[in-house]
Amino acid sequence: MQFTPRTPGYPRLGSVQSDVDESYSTPNSDDLRVSSGEILVEDLRSGRQTPFMMDEPDMEDGDLLWSDNHEHDSEPLLGASFRIADTLSRPRLVCGFLLFVVLGMAPQFLQNAIFSETPMFMQMLPEGRAITANLLTAFFLANIITLAYLIIDSIWPLRDDIVLPTVLTIGVVNTILLSFFWDTSTEFISSTETSWPLLICAFIAGGVGNTSTLVLFNFASLYMPVFSTAVSVGYALSGFGASIIVWAQNPSSSNFPPDVFFLVATFVVVFCLLLYALLHIHPLGTQIESPDKELIEMARHQAPQTTSFLPLWDGELVRSVAPLLANLIYGAILTFSVPAMLPFMIPDGHESWLGYLNSIYLIFPSIGILVASLTYWKWPYGAIVPWLVSLLETLLAGYMFLAVMDATHEVFPSTPWIHGILLGIFVLCSGYRSTFVFMRIRDVHPGDSGVQVGKWAACATQFGALLGIGLSDLMIGLQLFYVATISTSSNM
Repeated sequence: MQFTPRTPGYPRLGSVQSDVDESYSTPNSDDLRVSSGEILVEDLRSGRQTPFMMDEPDMEDGDLLWSDNHEHDSEPLLGASFRIADTLSRPRLVCGFLLFVVLGMAPQFLQNAIFSETPMFMQMLPEGRAITANLLTAFFLANIITLAYLIIDSIWPLRDDIVLPTVLTIGVVNTILLSFFWDTSTEFISSTETSWPLLICAFIAGGVGNTSTLVLFNFASLYMPVFSTAVSVGYALSGFGASIIVWAQNPSSSNFPPDVFFLVATFVVVFCLLLYALLHIHPLGTQIESPDKELIEMARHQAPQTTSFLPLWDGELVRSVAPLLANLIYGAILTFSVPAMLPFMIPDGHESWLGYLNSIYLIFPSIGILVASLTYWKWPYGAIVPWLVSLLETLLAGYMFLAVMDATHEVFPSTPWIHGILLGIFVLCSGYRSTFVFMRIRDVHPGDSGVQVGKWAACATQFGALLGIGLSDLMIGLQLFYVATISTSSNM
């Protein structure tokens, strides 16, 4: 940051204090003199103090750095450069990081909680083993809510600090309703008993998760960059948080019913809301803000109304990454078709195994993402890597499908142990491959072109998810999967 003499419209400076507690009062807040080490510059309009650290070792204490009492406003006095000092103490930095990790868990927690509870739903609801496929369909259709939010926000910009708590509060109400009506079924629309209240709540949970994820990352950008990383960590851990509750519940012995499960999930989201409120009322929230917060908010407020969230068509640009986009579509088909068949991997009486498989599906992709982030490198044939990983995914998914299909299950060994190992490798590869593709796109097309390609990549992923979920729904509708019985447990 370069200090220059105050020009009209630039905030005046107030008191300046050094890190040795020596206070300097500037006459009429017009002069700023150099002190050793850290200084705090106070904006008289906001009362906020910003820490700075001297970068000029040749300057001595008392040297005049800033003054209003000069004849030429356009001429810098010394032109000394300053850098923003990281003056947060370690405890405050750790507390802020943990706070944003927990906040990062909130958006997808409700979706993961509903998905994790499928071992209990499978035993108690009329859909039986098909309930997972129905829930995934509801989650996917919830993208309609997110699309509506993006359209509204592009026309009438919405404030993140209002949208985020509002959406999470809707999630709390939704989860409370789940605790009362999760087991209600009706023949409304369909000719068979269907758990419509659960599916509607799953649809709302999907909308809450997708929308609040977008808003939360925007909100985190108003704070120091490290806290955006914390949000990503929390996002990755949300599946682990839901799995812990399921492990405590133990679906086979049912230590507590689903209504208690959802009340616990409600408490988790309420706790996240309280942490969000803490950011606004505790001094820590101000201390960890980005120094550019006001500029970021001003830029968002002054940005022209546009539907820029939609990808722009550029034939040459899309063709340049067509293999990567095709890989995202194919990978998403595999990734989103697998969870619907997880209930068919478990024999009757061993529902707790489904809880473990669900946990693997939710947790292991994060490991793949971490591995890709740490081991990614640039090389001329990087476009081949995703397809090599996709080949391994195809073999793993193919074996799992054949092992649970009615026509081929006797040929392929099918035990929860085998499925757990194969599923773990599969979703790890999925997380690695998708992350590698997005990082590859960032390298091949940096800047504005990379933003457009990123939007096309997101659309490709959603299109693949639609095909994958549709494929699993079709296979379940045609009753192609084999239903294992309790006698199968002897093979485990």
